[in-house]
Amino acid sequence: MMLSHEGNVPTILLKALKNRKEAVLVDVGAHQGAYALAFSPHCSLIITIEAHPRNFEILKRNFNIIF
Repeated sequence: MMLSHEGNVPTILLKALKNRKEAVLVDVGAHQGAYALAFSPHCSLIITIEAHPRNFEILKRNFNIIF
């Protein structure tokens, strides 16, 4: 689904999120927001944390384009 090095983690997360009415996703080390963007339709709240300044700027830009 997402990144090959993640194995089946994205599939497991998607199944867990789909079964919840008001899911909250906390993405620590959000990088550029791939998980947050992919799972946003299934979450009522997403909290992203990214320490690297360049990745954080890209993360903000990605969310400004989408939302």
